[in-house]
Amino acid sequence: SPSRTLCGNAPSNPSIGRPGPFRPLVREGLLLLRWGYEADPKLFVAMDLDTRSVRWSIDATGPADARRKIPLGNPVHSGGCLYLASGWDKASTRGGYNFRLTCVSPSGKVHWNADLPVRWQGIHAHDNSFESVFGDCLTVSDGKIYCSPGTGFLARFDARDGKLEWSWEYESMSRDALQEDVQGNAPLLVGKVVVGLPRDTNAVVALDKETGKVLWRSSELSPRKVLGSRDGILLLQGE
Repeated sequence: SPSRTLCGNAPSNPSIGRPGPFRPLVREGLLLLRWGYEADPKLFVAMDLDTRSVRWSIDATGPADARRKIPLGNPVHSGGCLYLASGWDKASTRGGYNFRLTCVSPSGKVHWNADLPVRWQGIHAHDNSFESVFGDCLTVSDGKIYCSPGTGFLARFDARDGKLEWSWEYESMSRDALQEDVQGNAPLLVGKVVVGLPRDTNAVVALDKETGKVLWRSSELSPRKVLGSRDGILLLQGE
């Protein structure tokens, strides 16, 4: 599928140093994607591949009265449904926000929204230029959603209703503290292990996929991207 990596170190960079591939979905003659920064990244749209006309468009980043809406990552398709992640808050929230998972049908009908109150960490809480994070952050497998949005946690949810099953939290790092332009990855399943490389850390982490317990964590590898695995061996891309 087509992809484009959004990077940059300018202070006004909308992803505040969280680079990642911009990866639309192609399904049944439709291009399914979020608009880019030059348009309105809060909208999720379906475009006809032949005519480029917009078939449908929805705001999948929070309720209408939200003060701030932050799209988090690319959409994924699994089991006939589309899944998206986002963050939102209201004027009354102080240092916190709601993480939202959304399940959408290919026709644009929203099946469910699931909100999880979490806290904005570090630069996310105070930098108003933070508009969106593009990149892969969702993996759906065996009825479970594994999510690593690059905002201080990695978690597993039930794909039927978005109910949280476990969450591992870590300290989110600012762009200046990162060793590399970490492209990160959607959680990678290797047997009974979930491997994550969040875009806001310097560390690769392996978690028990059933409990979320940390099995090991390493910041010595200076990775930029998790490429995959082969025969139980993890493949990483560094400098």
